[in-house]
Amino acid sequence: MAGSLNPWTQSQENLRELSQTSHEHHERQRLTKEKSRNAQEEQQAQKELLAARQHLEMCQTELKIYEQTQFRNQLIEERRAYWQQETAKAAAARDRAEISLTDKQVRALEIERQLQDLDKKNQVKTGMAYASWSGGTSRPAGADKGSQLILPVEASYEKDGFSAQAKGGFLWQNQENEQGTGKDLTSLLDLETEVSYEPKFSGPRGLRYILGLRLPTGRTQSIRDLMPDGFGAADYEHRGWEVTPGIEFSYHYTEQDVLKTRFDVSFPGDYNAPDLQGWQPEVHPGNRYRPSLTYLHTGGTSSYMLKAVCVAEEQTEMENFRYRPGVQSLWGAYAEHYISDRDAVQAYASSFRQLAGHYDMGFPDFAGLETDGRFSGTIYGLGWRHEENPSLSYYVRAGYMKMGGTRLEPARYLWQQDVKRWSGTIGMERQLREDLHLGAELSYYSQKDEIQGDIHGWQSLVMLNRLF
Repeated sequence: MAGSLNPWTQSQENLRELSQTSHEHHERQRLTKEKSRNAQEEQQAQKELLAARQHLEMCQTELKIYEQTQFRNQLIEERRAYWQQETAKAAAARDRAEISLTDKQVRALEIERQLQDLDKKNQVKTGMAYASWSGGTSRPAGADKGSQLILPVEASYEKDGFSAQAKGGFLWQNQENEQGTGKDLTSLLDLETEVSYEPKFSGPRGLRYILGLRLPTGRTQSIRDLMPDGFGAADYEHRGWEVTPGIEFSYHYTEQDVLKTRFDVSFPGDYNAPDLQGWQPEVHPGNRYRPSLTYLHTGGTSSYMLKAVCVAEEQTEMENFRYRPGVQSLWGAYAEHYISDRDAVQAYASSFRQLAGHYDMGFPDFAGLETDGRFSGTIYGLGWRHEENPSLSYYVRAGYMKMGGTRLEPARYLWQQDVKRWSGTIGMERQLREDLHLGAELSYYSQKDEIQGDIHGWQSLVMLNRLF
């Protein structure tokens, strides 16, 4: 979905995208190697079974000779007893060889099923996301602590080049000020959908047509409903209808290397801004343009992604207030390297910038005013993932952001200046069965802001993913 560029959120999404791609590639590579090794062991088991059966037939033939002879003496009885023992041993060896071959054949079927599971893209996700925060001094809402609970629902479907996805959910949140006065919000989330079609081409080139649609199924907020930017379980923002057509070109240099370029244009509809003490202007947002460029490499032990995103918006009007944000951009490098079969390290670095925008308050003193609405900064992060077994993995991540300048989002009454942000995350991923996955994550955030003050918060997430 095309939208305004949030550098921190975009960087985290890019890292998760690379980590998932790297993990799937590593798992596919592991299964492919195991498939080859199992095939060799299956051939050896077939040879051993054939030899065991031939040896059993020979033992049975010798035993039959001594059992059918009419002569009885000590030597013949000893030979008959000997071949009885050898026949029993040969039968046991044949049974073991049959069991071994069956095990290899069953494992071959399991590997094929697991490889097919990696190609499954049809899925439904649901779960629970919870966040809490405290601190801060200068937000318009006047609140200094709050919490938010979201029950998200996501679904995606792919077949024959056609894909569709939808994302929505239910939200509850509460914020309180120093006097204990609170404000609750209960609402659906705005529904976001996207459909795309990718025709088949021979050769390394690819093309995808995209159409996104945002439906305003949520509630209009008041100023006291707005949580600090980046501290909610989701950065909930109720907006109007929005249609986003797009197109994506791709070129596969090799099986491991692909270059993608995408261009989206969003046509947003009007909506009411959050209520500010009885003033709730109607927002007439401008069209938004979002080009992006991605280079992805998935290697044997190392995967990395280089991604650049740019967002440009036309003028937005709020009654007598007009503004046009400066062009935003984010450049990032993300990497994951397996230092062993079970352990991978992650690292990323990104740089973001927004040029000066144009703000016109509608009064002579503010006409053509160029504010401090320009900022720039960097984001760094490290991570480590340990795969206990093919169905269970753990990970830890840490991130840091430093932003200089002033960030303004008038429609959200957001005003930030010279921000520093730290975060730490622990999580796990568990495959409950072949078509059901469980993910859990806990994060801590700390932020220093010259305008909003010092804020601390927790975020937790539990998600079930059912594949079809």
